[in-house]
Amino acid sequence: MNSIKFYFDNKLQEIDFSTISPTTTVLEFLRSYPGRWGTKEGCAEGDCGSCTVVIGQIVDGHLEYKAVNSCMVFLPSIHGKFLITVEDLNQGDNLHPIQQVFINNFASQCGFCTPGFEMSLLALYKENPNPSDEEITEAVEGNLCRCTGYRPIRDAAASLRSVISRDNITEKEPVVIKALSSIERTDYLDLQYEQQHYLIPFALDKALELTDQFPEAVLVNGATDVALRHNKQKEKIGLIIDLSFVEELRQLEIKNDYLIIGAGVTIQRLKNNIKDTLPPLHEYLKNFAAKQIRNRATIGGNIMTASPIGDLIPPLITMGAQVIVAGKKDYTYTVEDFITGYRQTRLEKGQILKQIIIPLHEDWTFRFYKVSKRTTLDISTVSLSAGIVVSGQKIKDVRLTFGGMAAMVKRATQAEDFLRGKQITEENFIQAGQLATNQFKPISDARSSAPARSILAKNLIIKFYTDLTQNSEK
Repeated sequence: MNSIKFYFDNKLQEIDFSTISPTTTVLEFLRSYPGRWGTKEGCAEGDCGSCTVVIGQIVDGHLEYKAVNSCMVFLPSIHGKFLITVEDLNQGDNLHPIQQVFINNFASQCGFCTPGFEMSLLALYKENPNPSDEEITEAVEGNLCRCTGYRPIRDAAASLRSVISRDNITEKEPVVIKALSSIERTDYLDLQYEQQHYLIPFALDKALELTDQFPEAVLVNGATDVALRHNKQKEKIGLIIDLSFVEELRQLEIKNDYLIIGAGVTIQRLKNNIKDTLPPLHEYLKNFAAKQIRNRATIGGNIMTASPIGDLIPPLITMGAQVIVAGKKDYTYTVEDFITGYRQTRLEKGQILKQIIIPLHEDWTFRFYKVSKRTTLDISTVSLSAGIVVSGQKIKDVRLTFGGMAAMVKRATQAEDFLRGKQITEENFIQAGQLATNQFKPISDARSSAPARSILAKNLIIKFYTDLTQNSEK
């Protein structure tokens, strides 16, 4: 089967990949589709939000809506889904409530960014008709406006509370669900165009079979990293296996004091489900990229980058997380042991990262810090993930994991060894910070100089001490 189907423009669309590349992005598709040019290309890397669209997916019999950057979504990954663009807000003679509040609050000037803002807010109000100020800010933090200013946009968004109960999109939901449910089910999709091959398995067994058959394939899930190779490097990726439809990789549950996370769980879904279980990690994930990216980026994908500044790797190492790798047999590694070097892991050809397991131990206190040039939608310059166990007045155990200080995420083992058995005092943490500074030899790059990184590392350890002694929740 060399085609996909999805609901768009009031009908079930079928795209035959004998005439179009499977690494065509949703944005590229829209820019070539007659009358659907409201979705703009700005940065082509998920930074500006002008390409934001909403994807609807059937979950437990109803549609769930997520705002995503269409420039970073390969067209095959919307198979069986509902694609919504700004043109779908059209309600005939009356403006959609989102459009009307933008006019009422003077929330648009040049208008280039406006469709993206409106689609972000559409997804928000489909998810929650009465969002908090914080949720409104989160919804649009990935949308860049250069001329209007954010106050009128925020005011427009706030004025929508409890206004949108039903709209034209709600009215068509039964038709959309019926159409999407009619799509025939197969074991996998095999999309081929010229020298490109794009495979979509629907079950883990099939995914493992395909990775064993095509060990050279690029594995994607959210594809927020791989899509940049297409957009920025103009790379023609020859063989892709898309794991985003594998249900077994989307498991998320607490079992026997462990949080079990499928490698395909998105960052946003994890954030939304750990507010009470792991509140420090919940707060930390608020500054992971922006919501449109978090709606696509996955836990497994972030680990597999093995980036020295990957946002999730330091917390996972500090929390003692493990990964389960599926193949001809399953293997279990700690995250610390799984990553072997700069962008290198123990994953071998024919294997798939299946699960991440985080132990939930009440005796550990965690704090996660990220220093970057802007609060959201930025990668870290230096990060520290810190955990501590205190017995009586002394430190029983401690873990200090740094990103941005070496070629891979590393623990400050000398500082840890020094602190164990010591009292929680400012002097001890200052000395620990100096030991961490001595252990690492960071590089200078566009984000920071090496000396500045060393100072940041020391200060973050002191910040950890301050938070512990002030009982801060930050």
